[in-house]
Amino acid sequence: MSFIITNEEENIFKMILSCTPNNVVPRVAGGWVRDKLMGINSYDMDIALENITGYEFAKLLEQKFKDSMSNVNVVQINPDKSKHLETAVCRINGILIDFVNLRCEKYTDTRIPLITIGTAQEDAFRRDLTINALFYNLITKEVEDFTGMGIKDIKNKILRTPLDPFITFSDDPLRILRLFRFKAKLNFDIYSEIQKSLNNLDLKLHLKNKVSKERVNIEIFKMINYKYGYLGIHELIQYEYIESVFNLKLNKEKVLDYYQAIKELNDEEYRWIYNLYIIFLESSCQLVQDKNKKNF
Repeated sequence: MSFIITNEEENIFKMILSCTPNNVVPRVAGGWVRDKLMGINSYDMDIALENITGYEFAKLLEQKFKDSMSNVNVVQINPDKSKHLETAVCRINGILIDFVNLRCEKYTDTRIPLITIGTAQEDAFRRDLTINALFYNLITKEVEDFTGMGIKDIKNKILRTPLDPFITFSDDPLRILRLFRFKAKLNFDIYSEIQKSLNNLDLKLHLKNKVSKERVNIEIFKMINYKYGYLGIHELIQYEYIESVFNLKLNKEKVLDYYQAIKELNDEEYRWIYNLYIIFLESSCQLVQDKNKKNF
């Protein structure tokens, strides 16, 4: 799969390469690569580096191109906001860029990992989904798919974890919400092995007890602001994660029955609102019987 690099992006890559030490390989990581392969414009990028910290590299760039970029800011480690490694941030040609180390993560009984410097392959396998584990190597100008599944999963429209899904989700239960969010964003199919893992009660308890409400709210807010955000809400209902997220007990069969009626509505842009409305109606035992009636 190939993609188009804009003039602005090409200029950024030339700037980065001109400052790259001999023992460093800069790569664009994650979402930018995924979106490019899908023909979607992207206005931010993560630059993953080895043998140098993100801040050290960004300062090299700033010294040479101070007049062509914003000041370099540092985002400190903040586990509650899923920032497990110091990140340098700047803006060049209108594109927001994060500079960060390649890393390896080891988890204990919380979702806050022990971070060590890693290889590109280790970094790829610690990510949430194969489609988010791709790299674009600025030196070779090639897409690197260390999991061996990311490009294929984009072509086949599949959401799959790089490792066993139970391990991926147990390490960081927030990834469950990210899975549902990408379902809403891309409308890809969830891989069968993930579907089996999602029914595990331990994962539901991990999401409820190990992830901060702030991080949950951020993911839900992103999800419901997609045009098809209702797809993510449907997965929350289907796999019975509503209690873990909203601390509400629902009658799953009744809610899904109502959901099927909602799918027949034409105004898809607002369908996610209906789904949230279902949740709160059902939680207060006031589920409306007239399924064809709008209630707000």
